[in-house]
Amino acid sequence: MTYALLLILAHFLADFTFQSDKLIEGRKSHENKVRRKALIKHAFIHFVTYIAFILVGMIFIQSINLLNILSLFVIVLLITVTHFEIDAAKYHLDQQVTSQKWKAITFIGDQLLHILIIVIPTLYLMESNIISNPAANYWLSLLILFYLNTIVASHFLQIVLGKIAPPNTFEQIVEEEVDRQEPNQEESLTHTVVTKSKTSYPDSHHKIGRYIGMLERTLIMMFVFSGQVMGITIILAIKSITRFKQFDDKRFAEYYLIGSLLSMIIGIIFGYLASRL
Repeated sequence: MTYALLLILAHFLADFTFQSDKLIEGRKSHENKVRRKALIKHAFIHFVTYIAFILVGMIFIQSINLLNILSLFVIVLLITVTHFEIDAAKYHLDQQVTSQKWKAITFIGDQLLHILIIVIPTLYLMESNIISNPAANYWLSLLILFYLNTIVASHFLQIVLGKIAPPNTFEQIVEEEVDRQEPNQEESLTHTVVTKSKTSYPDSHHKIGRYIGMLERTLIMMFVFSGQVMGITIILAIKSITRFKQFDDKRFAEYYLIGSLLSMIIGIIFGYLASRL
C-alpha cells in the first residue's frame, strides 16, 4: 500500500500545487495546438513527480532491485498516459457541462478516476512482492487527507460557489415619509424621501480568501482529530466578526453561510477520517 499512497500524494501535488495558472489556461484553450501542448506539459510534470516519489520510496523501503524498478516504470508510464487521455476527454466534457452542480460532480469523478488508475495497477503489480511499511502508510494517509482538506477542497469550493458570489458593492435604498408644513398652508404635507447609500468592499489580496478557508479547515480538522469539537464555534465566531458589516447584504449573507457550512462539513469529514486511521 505504501507505493500506492506515494503515487496518490504525487498525483495531487502535480495536479494542483505544481500546476501554474498559465498552464491551466492553456489546458482550457480552444486552440488544439495550445491545448495539446499544455496537456503534454502537465502529463510530463506528473511523470517527473511520480518518478521522484518512487525513488524516495525505494530508498526508505529498501526495495531497490531490477524487477521493482521495471514494474514501477511501467506503472508510472501507464498512469501518465491515461492521465493525459482523461484530461483530454475532460476538456470536451467541460464544454457540454454548464451547471455548477455538474461541474462539481465532474471534478470529483475526474479525481476518483485518476486515483483508481493509480491504485489498481500498483496494488496488482507491486504490493504483493513488497512488505508494506505501517508507519509510512499512516503518515502518508494523514498527509493525503490534509492535502484534500486544504488545497483540493479549495478548488472544489471555488467551483461550487463560483456563480453565487455577490458583487463587492452593496447598494441600499431607504424610503422615509416626512411631514412638512409650508408657511402659508394650514395642513402639513407628507413627502416621501428616498435615500440611496452605496458601500464598496475592495477585493482582498489575490487568493487571500482561499488561504483563510484552508486555515479554517485545518483548525477544524485538528479539533475533530483531537476530540475538541467545541473549538469549531470559536473559529466561526472569529470569522463572522471580520464580515459583520457585509451581512446587511442578503446575497452576501447567504453566500457566506453556504460557504462556511460547506467548509465546516469538509473539515469535520476529514478530521473524522484522520482520527480513524
